[in-house]
Amino acid sequence: MHEDVEKVLIDEAVIEKRLDVMAERILEEFQGREFVVVVILK
Repeated sequence: MHEDVEKVLIDEAVIEKRLDVMAERILEEFQGREFVVVVILK
């Protein structure tokens, strides 16, 4: 853990597993179509 992080709320493995599930679903739902992601940072 980084020195500037006081507490980890969600374990890295949990995040990785959720991203895998999301990626699978996106691939299924948008198969054959263009998929664009726009990220907005504040």
